[in-house]
Amino acid sequence: TPAAGPPQGGRERPVLSDFTRKLAAVRDRESLGRVLVEASAGLMASDRPFLVAQPGGAGGAEILAASGIQAVALEAARRWLADLLRVGQLTAERPRVIADIDREEGLRYGREELAAAGIRALVVFPLEDDTRVLGAWALGYREARVAVDCDLDLGRAFAAHLSGALAGVQVLERTRREKSHHEVLTRIISWLRGPFDLEAILQSLTAELCRTLGADRCLVLASGESDAEPGHTLGVK
Repeated sequence: TPAAGPPQGGRERPVLSDFTRKLAAVRDRESLGRVLVEASAGLMASDRPFLVAQPGGAGGAEILAASGIQAVALEAARRWLADLLRVGQLTAERPRVIADIDREEGLRYGREELAAAGIRALVVFPLEDDTRVLGAWALGYREARVAVDCDLDLGRAFAAHLSGALAGVQVLERTRREKSHHEVLTRIISWLRGPFDLEAILQSLTAELCRTLGADRCLVLASGESDAEPGHTLGVK
């Protein structure tokens, strides 16, 4: 009788640990995306993964990372995953497996776009912390068999680590934004406390707004005292 080979878990655990160590070092969405793409291929045999983040509050879901998928297909997939996240159709115990997108009645958007991107099947894992759903990790496959045969337990294990990394990135991004906004307000207050030159202050203000908001044009207008009096351009960059 042939000797039994090593258990599947024994083969996969070192690979999983490699990626969890990389996730522990993630500090921004770019590095998170790189680990996501590597792990999706190395652990789950998917070369068309994407990560959807669900911000808190009224913000809609956004694509945080993706590989091998055109923008139009990503937008369609984002809308579909946003619906799943909103109505709670994804759970850690039951990841969504779509073996054939042509036969999936629940796929409301993007069937043709996903097919054009080479995706015939999908596996979706929710990303959660203790209090809320953070987003979803989706894996696209060119063959239905690969999606059906993928190791869901391994996917769940990686998704749990991915959830922690995503939560950490969101906290760091929020902290950076708050720090940047605080610095801008501090500079504005210092200008207002100095010699009062409205034009100079507004020129400096528009430059700060452009930098903070990532815009390359900024305009500040003052309205007239009446509807008949036109406004005035006070600050332009």
